[in-house]
Order: sequence, then C-alpha cells, then structure tokens
Amino acid sequence: MSQIPHQAGIAVPLFSLRRQGDAGCGDFASLEAFAPIAERMGMSIIQLLPLEDTTFYGDSRDSYPYRPLASTVLNPIYIAVDQLPPLKDQQLEQELQEEAKRLSAQKTFDYTEVWQLKRRWLWASFTEQADASEYFTEMLCRYARWWVKDEQAPLWHYWVALRRALDLLPEEERTPWNFWESLERVNQIRQEDEQRVIRTGNFYVYCYMVAQQQMRRAVATLHRHEISLMGDLPVGVDIHAVDTVVYRKLFQFKRSCGAPPDYFSPDGQNWGFPTYRWNKRLMPLWWRERLAYMEQFYDYLRVDHVLGFFRMWSILRDGRSGMLGFFDPSKSYERVTLQKMGVAETLRPEWIAPIQSPTSTEVLWITRGWVNRFSLRYNVEQSEAFGELTPELQERLRNLQVEAYRSDEERWRKNGLERLSLLKSLTSMQLCAEDLGVVPQCVYPVLEELGILKLYVERMPKSAGIEFEAAPYFSEDSVGTTSTHDCAPLRLWWMEDAERSRRYYDYFLADYGVPYDTLLTPELAKIIVLRHLESPSRLCILPMQDWLALSPEHCATVDPHSEQINDPSNPHHVWNYRMPVTIEELPDDWIRQLHQMISETHRL
Repeated sequence: MSQIPHQAGIAVPLFSLRRQGDAGCGDFASLEAFAPIAERMGMSIIQLLPLEDTTFYGDSRDSYPYRPLASTVLNPIYIAVDQLPPLKDQQLEQELQEEAKRLSAQKTFDYTEVWQLKRRWLWASFTEQADASEYFTEMLCRYARWWVKDEQAPLWHYWVALRRALDLLPEEERTPWNFWESLERVNQIRQEDEQRVIRTGNFYVYCYMVAQQQMRRAVATLHRHEISLMGDLPVGVDIHAVDTVVYRKLFQFKRSCGAPPDYFSPDGQNWGFPTYRWNKRLMPLWWRERLAYMEQFYDYLRVDHVLGFFRMWSILRDGRSGMLGFFDPSKSYERVTLQKMGVAETLRPEWIAPIQSPTSTEVLWITRGWVNRFSLRYNVEQSEAFGELTPELQERLRNLQVEAYRSDEERWRKNGLERLSLLKSLTSMQLCAEDLGVVPQCVYPVLEELGILKLYVERMPKSAGIEFEAAPYFSEDSVGTTSTHDCAPLRLWWMEDAERSRRYYDYFLADYGVPYDTLLTPELAKIIVLRHLESPSRLCILPMQDWLALSPEHCATVDPHSEQINDPSNPHHVWNYRMPVTIEELPDDWIRQLHQMISETHRL
C-alpha cells in the first residue's frame, strides 16, 4: 500500500467529456485532448465508467454502461469519426458533418441518435477503404473467423457475430433473443447474399480495430502527460452478452442480481443481469480474458459492487422488485424447521412472496426457488405484515434474522477472499473496491489483507451510529470522494437534502467562517474539496461536477439537476450527462485554482 502515492484525480464518464467536433458524445479523441488540461489541473488519475459495447435495443436502454454485450470489446460509439480518413463522397461527408454539429450542440447525450450517425459514418469509411484496397479486405478476413465454431475463440469474435446478426435481422424481437438461433437465420441469408453477410461482419471487425487503435493512442498520450487511467469492472454482463454464450456454465439465467434496499434505492435494485455460478475451472479462464483486455488500457481498476464477490443479492427473474431478493449464498429454512422454531403462524400465503410473479413487497418471507424453503424478507421489521404480529413473534423473527446473518459471515468471508484473490493473481492493476451499501463485517478485513483500496463518501458512513464519515478520518488504504455517479453531485445533494446538508454544515464547516447558504456556494464547495484533499486517503478522486462546483461562473449558469449521471432508484434512467462546456472552454482561473489546491495538499 505504501507504493501508492497520495494523488488527486477526476472522475468523468467518457460520453460526458465534451470536445469541439465530438459529434454529440465524448470519444477517444476527447480523452486524448483532455490529457494536457488534466495535467495542468494537477490531476494524476482520470477515472472512467465502463467503455464496453452496450448497443442492443436501438433505444435509450443502450445508454446504460454497466450492461456490456461483450466484456472485452470497446463500444464503437466512442470512435472519433472526425479522425477517420476523409470520405471521397464529399456530399455525404458534408451531410454527416452537419448532423455531427447538431448533435454536438445538444446539452445532453442522445445515445440512439449519436450511434445512428456514427454507424453511417463508419460504414461509409469502411466501404470506401474496402472497395479501394484489396489488401484492406484480405487483412480484415485474416483478422477474425466468421463462423463461430471453436469454443476457444476470443469473446470479441462472438461479438462480431452478434452485431452482424443484429444488423441483418433488424425486425427480430430483441427479447427474447437466442444467439445460436440468430446465427442460423444469418446462415439462411448467406445462402442468398453471401457478400452482404461477409461485409457486415467485416464492418464490425473494422469498428473493433479502429476503437482499439484510438483508445491505445489516447492512453499513450495520457501516459506522456504522466496521467494514469482507472477503468471500471462491471459487476455483471447483459443476459444477451456473448460472455453468457461462451461461458454459459458460469451463469444462473433464472436469477437476476441487484442490491438490497440502501442509501441509493429504498426499494432495492433489480439490475436484470444473470447471477454467477462460481465454477472453479471456468471462472479463471473468463477473468483472465477480461482482465488481459483491461490491462491494455488501465493502471487502476474500480471493482463495481465488490460486495457481490462475497454474496450476491439474487432475485428470481420475473420482473419482481429488488426488495424481494435474498443473499446468495445465505441461510434458508424449510417449512418444518420454522414450525419447530415457533414461527409457523407467520407462514400465511399472503405473507410469502411466491416463486412466480409476486404482487406485493409487504411480505415476511421470500420463497427460495423451491416451494418449501424460505428466507426472511430484507428489513422485515419495516414490512406492514410485521406490524400485525404479536410482540413475541416479532422478537423471534428479529432473532432469526440476526442469527442468519451471523451464521453467513464466515461463508461470505471465504467467498470474498477466494474470489478477489483470483482477480489479484491475474492482474497487475491496482484494484479499488466500490464497497458502498449494506456491508458485511467480513468485507473490510479481506480488502485490507489483499491490499484493495476501499471507497469513502462522507454522506455514506461505514461506521455504525453516525450520520457522516468525516474526511479527516478516512482510512489511508482508500479512495476518498465527495460523490459517485450513483448519487446526487454535491450541489444537487445540498439543495435536495436541505435538512441533512445543514447538519453537515454545522458538523464540519461552520468553524471555517463561511456562512451557510441554501445553495452550495463556491466558497463552501472549496472547503469540502480541501477537506477531501487533506484526508489520509491515498487517492482523492472527485467527480467533474464537484470540481466544477468551485467555479462561480459554473454555479451561476448550470442547473444542479442537470449534473446527475444516474438515479439507481429508476430502472429506466437514461445516462445522458454532458459537460456544460467543451474541454477547450474550461476556464484558466479554475484550472489554476485546482492546481494550487492539489499542490498545497501535497498530491502532485
């Protein structure tokens, strides 16, 4: 841990990183252009959200970056189309440039429109080069096998086959979707028009190659400016992802993973991803392929929802609320056992969430996939049904829940240690845990043993019985931050949670002599940021929006509501945040202010 210097960084989704000529979406060229400016700020690390391809439905659902279709393929939407060779069809290029200008001027990122434009542009560039160069076509054909038969083929080969099928079968329903059946239908098309099928596949090889080239160039530029990159390892993959085809035995398709009720979502979360089967033979193969891909680009790796490596919140796949899940693994009970324990009266049908399509979350028990085994509902004391029980039954259920969690801790500890040790053994990247939420006691000792950095956010305390985790008391083996993409940025939180932010001011800021305001002023924001820069955390990585909160011009002109990246309580949230100005327009006085603060807190 002592090898990790005290440094400062900035967290920003790549799609949010606006630059001049970016066609409505931050791209690999945006990352490259940001490198010298980030260096001037004093930043040592840029933290990104996942960059893998998510284009499947053809609508705003594709904007969700934690739903990869292939865990080793960069999303072609991040290709900088203005860096492609000029088109010979000048009229088409002019038309595409005009559309790019329109999208670039938009305040938010429209995933569907941006991809429609970029696909047209990439297709035109691809076809002109393929038609003009016999060598170019031969190179593409050598770069990948088209008819996927070999189970040892890399994941991205399967991705090419998937994207080709999606293009050639535009009228096919996306849900349900079967990979192998789609390939059969593509083979039927091939009998009639082989060149169309081959060219469509070649096109996605071209997209794969260009994305890799541009990303590598951006990373090289960052390293020249002595800036490291932090990637993001999603907790799961989409149910249609090619990972679930190649490594089918690693997934439980009748269950979805999510999160129990917490700070982010009072009703819990259902992410829709299949949960894992931790097959000891196959898991290392999959993780090795994933991590080898990520090591090409990243120096640090955020492990999304690290708690899932200890135990996963598992929800039967029928669209039910995230409230009606259970930890996997965790203790469950047979009906006869519960009768012997004196709680048989609580097993009324209306107080049990059934295996299929429950209609209410106001229950006491969750059916565990087979009829006669049950788990207590999470936060069972808060259910309406609990209030109908006698005091004696209430006490028995409380004790039962406490005992169940206590008995699960050792099993969870062994899981986390074994699974995270596997990740550590397969990569040289520094792992940084996203360990927010309902955290078992076993988690922190395992993270400390393995040298994995924890994550601290003041308004999401790790310590019991306190409202805020004070920045001066963050542990050294951690990343300290003011907010994450899953919660309101500072200015929005300050305004929306006025009573709590006022208490925060009274606890931590009142002694600095800066008056309280119902809106977070740049002066108050500066104190908050300084407290984090001065914290013991090895890394202090703040969101772009919270760094911008120090700018009077930004605070005067930008609505705090426009700065929220994600709302975990809304499963249909659209990820569309864009910086309010381009990289080139970031104010010099703000850049110098950040550099001075980072220098004075010894994080350069």
